[in-house]
Amino acid sequence: MENSKKEQQQSEQQTYIHTQSPHSSSIIQLEPEIQKALIFDINHQEYGLPLTPTKFFPQLQYQPKDFGILDQFPIKEKLYSVQLSPTVIYLTSHEETDQQIIRKSIMKNKLLNDVQIQYARQECTIQSLLKHENIVELYHYTENDQEITLLMEYCNDANYFEDRIENSLEPIEDMEKLQQYGQDILHALNYLHTNGYIHSDMKIQNALLNRNEEEGDDIPIVKLCDFGLSHVIKPELNGKALMIEKCGTHGYIAPEIQAKNSLVGPEIDMWGFGVMLYEMCTAYKPTKLQNYRYGSGPIPFRDRDWRKVNKHIKDLIIQCLQTDPSKRISSQDALQHPWFGSE
Repeated sequence: MENSKKEQQQSEQQTYIHTQSPHSSSIIQLEPEIQKALIFDINHQEYGLPLTPTKFFPQLQYQPKDFGILDQFPIKEKLYSVQLSPTVIYLTSHEETDQQIIRKSIMKNKLLNDVQIQYARQECTIQSLLKHENIVELYHYTENDQEITLLMEYCNDANYFEDRIENSLEPIEDMEKLQQYGQDILHALNYLHTNGYIHSDMKIQNALLNRNEEEGDDIPIVKLCDFGLSHVIKPELNGKALMIEKCGTHGYIAPEIQAKNSLVGPEIDMWGFGVMLYEMCTAYKPTKLQNYRYGSGPIPFRDRDWRKVNKHIKDLIIQCLQTDPSKRISSQDALQHPWFGSE
C-alpha cells in the first residue's frame, strides 16, 4: 500500500529541464513517462559511449578530454554565477599563448537528474561539430564527478544586444549595422540547417558580438551560441526533428510548437530570427503590444515605430513570422532577400 502511494506521487510529478544557458527562462518540460524511459537508457550505458538508438537523442559521440586540460586555462575572472543556476561562466586564458577563452562549467549537483546531464553532454557533442565564423567555437569539453565543462571562443562584446535592446530599450537605427547583424545570424542558421541541426532557442541573448580591435572594423561580427536545446534533423522524419516536450524561450517560440511531441523543422529558428529582427528595430517583442495574441495571426507593426524603417526589412520580418511554417522563408532564401541589397 505504501509503495503504491509512493508510485502515485511520482507519477503526478513533472520534471523541468532547464537549459544550461545563464538565461533561466529557457526550459524543457518532461513528463514522468518520458523521464523514466530516458533514465533507463542512460543508466544502461557505460560512461563515454553514445546512447543506444532511441527516439529521444541522436547518436552523437561524446568524447570528453581528460579533466586535466583545465590546468592549461587558469581562471582570470568569474563572469556569471547565480545561486539557482547550474551554470558558472569564467574568463580564462591559455597559459602559453594568453588567448582568452570562456569556460562554461555546468555543476552536476545543481542538475535535477541524469536527463539534464545527458542534455549537457549533447550540447557538447553538437557544438564540437560546428565550425563556422558566425558560431561560437567549442575548443574542448571535459567532465569529472562535479561538473561538465566547455572551453569556448571568447567574444569581447558578448552582452551587446541584451544590454542595448532589452536593458536600455534602444533599437538599432544604423541600417548598415542592422543588415550586417542580420546577415551574420542568417549565415549561422543556414550553416546549421544545411548540416542537419535546429538551434531551437533563437533569442537576443544567444547572439554575441565580437569586435576585431586589431583591424579596427566598423561593424563587429555576430556569433550564435548556446546549443543546449538543439535538435538533430532526422531523415526518417522527412527533414524534421521530434521535440518531445515544448522548449525555447517565451516570446520567441514558434506557434507550431505544441506542449509535447511536436515535429519541428528549421522553420522554428526562422520564427525566432524574425522576432529578434523585430526586436532590434523596436527594442520590444511583438508580445509587448496590447491586444495581440501570440501566434494567432499577422504580427502587428505599430505605425509610429515603423514609419522610418526600411520597407524591405519589414517584409523580411513578415516572411519570417508567418504562422504557417510551410509559408515561412528559409535561411537560404532570406539571405537573398532584397533588404540586403537596399540602403
